[in-house]
Amino acid sequence: MNPMERIFGNHAIYKAALPTFALFLMLASILFPAVNNSMKLENPTASQLLITICVSLFASVIYLWILDATGILPFKNEWISKSVYGAAIVSILGTSVGVYKDYFQSDKYPMRGRWNISISVKNKQLADNELNLSYSESSKAYYGYSNINTVAYRDSVNGIIAVEIKKLSLNFKTIHLVCYNKDGNKTVYNNALSMTVMENQITCELDSVTELAFIRPN
Repeated sequence: MNPMERIFGNHAIYKAALPTFALFLMLASILFPAVNNSMKLENPTASQLLITICVSLFASVIYLWILDATGILPFKNEWISKSVYGAAIVSILGTSVGVYKDYFQSDKYPMRGRWNISISVKNKQLADNELNLSYSESSKAYYGYSNINTVAYRDSVNGIIAVEIKKLSLNFKTIHLVCYNKDGNKTVYNNALSMTVMENQITCELDSVTELAFIRPN
């Protein structure tokens, strides 16, 4: 006996159930990517939100069109069918607008790039370096490395010659910072007591006496 017939019983039931099952899988494959994409959004930009809405609308329209084409849920009036096609066209145009808006807009991660970084302890400056910040999509945070400041070798006994930003999250206002000192040791900061973020400046209070400042060069 055919395994499918063993499951569905007689041949008539088998013939009726298999197309229904195939249609269900097809409809699920249409709607699932749209739902999955919507659930993964975190702090979306306006264009990302527009794209997600248009993709979901298009998936829903395709879903309704298939139900109508297969006779499962036919449209009662012709104008409904035309409205569905109109919605499909609008969703495609909306997606295109969102994609091109992202393409031509300014950097999605505005803190990327070159910064001047300074570290002070009780108003005494221990670090003055140039730092390049990059953004990691996987960790949803910035990271970066500074240059080696050779002036620190001469001007300060406790000078910091280089700085590494292992993780900087502006959303959660957390920082993981490693300072490489002149004496060969390193100082690690795993958090910040406070953080102030502005367009061209970021200041962090690493502990009760240590302050970190990022300043965008002109």
